[in-house]
Amino acid sequence: MRSPVEFTTGEYFGVVIDVPRYINPLDVPLAVVRWSKGQECGMEFIQMEPEDQRRLRELNLRDRIGQGFTTRHGDSVTPRGRAWPFVG
Repeated sequence: MRSPVEFTTGEYFGVVIDVPRYINPLDVPLAVVRWSKGQECGMEFIQMEPEDQRRLRELNLRDRIGQGFTTRHGDSVTPRGRAWPFVG
């Protein structure tokens, strides 16, 4: 992902993913930054409720078959304890 905020490899935090088609955002209580390069980073979701895991898999499947989910079109990701816009 890209963000105006730089993250450090190994940094832990919670993440909230706001998906416009869902009433409730996806909640990731625990994630870790696995790699970081400038304003881009990759993260691993370590802890998630089964229902949120299911909804995330559903979104990934829709994205792969081209039915519209992409974080570049209005979805936002917010680490808990930090406020920053998700770029995509």
